[in-house]
Amino acid sequence: MLRLDVAAPVVPILELRTYLRIETDAEDAVLAGLGRAATSLVEAWTGRLLIERVATEIFPDGALLLRLSASPVRDVTEVARLVAGAAALPLPAGEWTLLRHRDDAADIQLARAVEEQVAVTYRAGMAADWNGLPDALRLAVMRAAGHLHANRDGANDAGLPAAVCQLLAPWRRLRLN
Repeated sequence: MLRLDVAAPVVPILELRTYLRIETDAEDAVLAGLGRAATSLVEAWTGRLLIERVATEIFPDGALLLRLSASPVRDVTEVARLVAGAAALPLPAGEWTLLRHRDDAADIQLARAVEEQVAVTYRAGMAADWNGLPDALRLAVMRAAGHLHANRDGANDAGLPAAVCQLLAPWRRLRLN
């Protein structure tokens, strides 16, 4: 179970309004929602978080290899046993190892199986903020938001436009479980 500390980050409204050629702030609330939705779509399509966020995942007891869902993983802040009726008990650093993979995926390898669920808290994301993202990713989010705006009735919407998918292709990570 993956839990992120905040919702998908919002594209700067002024930048999105300029891209869509909207001159007033009357639609800013709608644009904020479209920016969040477009960011979520891009993150789902690429398999990566765009902006760094804190993630917490709960894993079943007895597992030795814990595959982290969010990527790219920046750092792990805590690996803890979840003991019923007690506070989380952190595992010492020597009891677990962060394994990074070339495709930005990461696992936690436990030194030994534990009888309780394990919670892993970590930071993941491609950039610290919107301006830290590569231009092609920023444009893909903007174009996805523009597509959602233009097709908000959804009658003939066939998903992300091919141009957006092409912009995202270099960052797409498919995971085989």
